[in-house]
Amino acid sequence: MRALRNAAAICAALLISACLPVTTKTPIGATVGFKPDPTLYGVWRDQNRGEADEGFISFLKDEKDGMTAVIVSPRRDGGDWQVFQLKTASVGGHTFMNAREILVNGKKADDGLAGQNIPVLYRVKGRTLTLVLLDEKKTEAAIKAGALAGTIEPGEYGDVHITADAASLDKFVQSDAGVALFSAKPIVMKKID
Repeated sequence: MRALRNAAAICAALLISACLPVTTKTPIGATVGFKPDPTLYGVWRDQNRGEADEGFISFLKDEKDGMTAVIVSPRRDGGDWQVFQLKTASVGGHTFMNAREILVNGKKADDGLAGQNIPVLYRVKGRTLTLVLLDEKKTEAAIKAGALAGTIEPGEYGDVHITADAASLDKFVQSDAGVALFSAKPIVMKKID
């Protein structure tokens, strides 16, 4: 589905894989609390793709502890757009966003991402934003080894879902092993406003 792939500005794995990104039952940072990150506000342009397939994210203020991300992939055929609800938190010196797909091209999201938390490690340095997803194979291995609670759907492209409770998940992502799982191909964006 083209619209699903265009979430790649947040979900890099969708560009390079036939499967969905790793999702979580509980958002990262639930034990420390969520608050909007003003360094994200504005419009960012995806630096990884060419002009023919460029993408933009606009981060907007939302309710008191959340944000909204509007992802736009303009094209000659009319393009695609998606809306994600975001919860951001700083855990163990790292910043994370938890993205929940809300709308796809104006319709309520009802695909495999709807209602799921997509954890993203992010860094803002000046006018550059780097987004990194969990590596699916490494996360799958951590679940199989018992280091992290989760489920893996059967098949070559079985989706990986972390089921750890808030305390266990936040403790795990503070460890070197937890941070190392965020190693999917980074998405690099530049602020344009």
